Amino acid sequence: MINKTLNTLKIAGLTGLTALVLATGSGCSTIRHIQHPAPNYRSTNRTQMQDIPEAPDQDYGSLNCAGYAARTANMKFHKLYVHTDAWDLGYENRVVTQINHPADLVDLVDHNILTPGMLVAFYNPDSWYKDNKDKKRKKVRYTHVAVYAGLENKGKNRGKLMFYHQFHSTIETISYQELLELGLKPVEIIDEKK
Repeated sequence: MINKTLNTLKIAGLTGLTALVLATGSGCSTIRHIQHPAPNYRSTNRTQMQDIPEAPDQDYGSLNCAGYAARTANMKFHKLYVHTDAWDLGYENRVVTQINHPADLVDLVDHNILTPGMLVAFYNPDSWYKDNKDKKRKKVRYTHVAVYAGLENKGKNRGKLMFYHQFHSTIETISYQELLELGLKPVEIIDEKK
């Protein structure tokens, strides 16, 4: 019964302590949702600090996230990626490194391993494509890709890792923290073949 209730609450967007309290029928007269803030992923790598402009909102037709990322990386950073589905980008381009934990991305920026114009591949557990097979007939390891734009130099996002991406029909400049809050998990960094 509790598992069914938890699933219902998850669908309604309630998770964590609130879902547990509601599912177990706690006698509290007032239930407050306790939101734990996402880790504040920032870097102090001054060589990558810049004013990040808005995402290029080019009319690329009906491209998916991988097509948008490849074209934007070319237009903004003169990178030439082989265009394919997101989950096959690592086969057609050069994988720089795997990402084991979300905090690793900041370390990779701090050590200039992740630089503007590189692609970061993410796994989206809610993706329509999560059950697809890649070109080698393996289950896909990631379903989304975004262009690393650099570190924001001003405002509320100062020091934050910023990305350009297309998520469904939305094209935007977005912080790494916001990508994580969408439920995306970083998997690997991809660069053009040289």
